[in-house]
Amino acid sequence: SSGINAEWPLRPGGTSFTDPPQEGAERLHVFGEIARAVGFDADNLFVNYSFDLPLGWCVEEDVEMRGLTQRSIIRETKSGQIAHFNHPFELTLFNSTSKDEEMGGRPRLFVEVRSVDSWDRVRLEGYGYLTLPNTTGCHTHTLNTWRPEGPDNTTKLRRFFVGGTPELSDVRYTHVPSNYNSHPGQLQR
Repeated sequence: SSGINAEWPLRPGGTSFTDPPQEGAERLHVFGEIARAVGFDADNLFVNYSFDLPLGWCVEEDVEMRGLTQRSIIRETKSGQIAHFNHPFELTLFNSTSKDEEMGGRPRLFVEVRSVDSWDRVRLEGYGYLTLPNTTGCHTHTLNTWRPEGPDNTTKLRRFFVGGTPELSDVRYTHVPSNYNSHPGQLQR
């Protein structure tokens, strides 16, 4: 006869709760998921993601503010081409004051959608961002993405044959800064 004998020590629950944030401060728990990518032509997609914290926000020590999903193969469905990731992430953020305007806004999630072609070249498929909501609850967001393209077909040919594409030096350039106050429609270096 076989069996498992185990002794489980009794652990009292609720002995160490997290302290609430200080008066006028905010604690933001983000439990998120990068679920899928829709409408991309390339196969073997993956997503690099990172968080950007405006002035006044901080994160607990030793917490990684970036990540990478697994590669996903495109599947043809009734609603189009879909790559499923179902990649969860978790982050706890703090701020020193609850006035977003004084701090420089809300934290942002930046994404880079990339693919690996048949020659094992990593290609950029698109950039996108999401400003984290300032309301509690469950939220579903669709991020629109874009990628830089040159003025002519040379960029498309280079992308197809060589694998190189224009890329941003910093993914945060996908968002117009909250302190931007130049002429509408014009960005400066």
